Amino acid sequence: FAFDYAAWKPEKLRKLVLGATGLGVQVDEEGEAFRRNSAIPGFSKLPPDVRELSPTYRGLNPEGVRRWLEIEHHAAQANVPRHLLRTPNTVEKLATLKMPVLVIAGDVDLTTPSGAIRLWAKHLPQHELKLITEAGHAVMWEQPKAFNEAILDFIRR
Repeated sequence: FAFDYAAWKPEKLRKLVLGATGLGVQVDEEGEAFRRNSAIPGFSKLPPDVRELSPTYRGLNPEGVRRWLEIEHHAAQANVPRHLLRTPNTVEKLATLKMPVLVIAGDVDLTTPSGAIRLWAKHLPQHELKLITEAGHAVMWEQPKAFNEAILDFIRR
């Protein structure tokens, strides 16, 4: 949603943070090849904590996993319409963003691997990529201090 808004109303933003996201970008040929080659068979059928949390977090923080699953279970709502985008998210749309963009992700994100993020982020005219070590797709949950510090550093600059 933030990406769609930034492309629609760029004059309203000084900077943009895109965190733990694949943006639902309609990828180019290179991105499609990456998706095909990196796909994990049966991934969508794996439990949500396996898809979203890093193995390190799951192994070291069972209480955090339990709480994350509890929140995830309550957040899931069947038959709720998704937010409609003003225009499809494409690599061409990424190229229109002129403001500085921080792209932040976990370095062991299975949902949106860092390689996929690099492929769409390279279309941003002004971006920096921050990979948080030992974090999966739920990077802000697993490593909140590192996640917040990266964003605050970006905003301060």
